Amino acid sequence: MFSQIIVQTRTKTIRFKTEIHKNLSPAAFNLHPDDFYLHLGKAIPECPHFEIEILAPPAKTLAPWGRKHLHVSCENRPFICWPHRIPDEETAVVLTKVWCIGVAFTIETGTDFNQIFEEAEKDSEKFVRIMKEKHGIEIFAETQTEHC
Repeated sequence: MFSQIIVQTRTKTIRFKTEIHKNLSPAAFNLHPDDFYLHLGKAIPECPHFEIEILAPPAKTLAPWGRKHLHVSCENRPFICWPHRIPDEETAVVLTKVWCIGVAFTIETGTDFNQIFEEAEKDSEKFVRIMKEKHGIEIFAETQTEHC
């Protein structure tokens, strides 16, 4: 599944495009089971497990702000850095939205969005609300399609 999410900040519009990959075994993971999941998340996720590839903006554009929030696969493809199980497509879509809003915040302010995520008690809905109400950052438009 492909997602396109347009985030509006107080000063700019940022267009994100992602592809959500469904994996039925650790051998199919794009991010290395041991080097990424076991090392950072302390466990290899059960399957099915979803991974979110960042198609746009280019990783090199995001690197100054969101480097800690993306992880590059062995094939040099950028993925959202989430070393825990993503059990279904719905959870992957929510995580994608949170990530896009968070990276837009980091680009806008230079502050790591994890601070706000902690303030929101790691609650996605609360995080989205805080970003809109306190920081003027929100999703302007979004689409999900099966094909690119």
